[in-house]
Amino acid sequence: MPYFNVFEAFNSLDQNDSGCISREEFKRLIMSRGFYVSEKEATEIVEKMDRNKDGRVSFAEVSSCFNNQLA
Repeated sequence: MPYFNVFEAFNSLDQNDSGCISREEFKRLIMSRGFYVSEKEATEIVEKMDRNKDGRVSFAEVSSCFNNQLA
């Protein structure tokens, strides 16, 4: 994929336009792709990305994760 826009990807996950991605939104995305994810697994995904530990993943946190992966 020659062009990947982190902001557009984030907005597609933020279904309720809250400015953050919740555990439920991550779970819904994974399950929509045909995979089962438990509550524990969905929580672990959020906890891994949630740097300020507020239970949600902001755009800054998602962006930071992508920048760390690309570096």
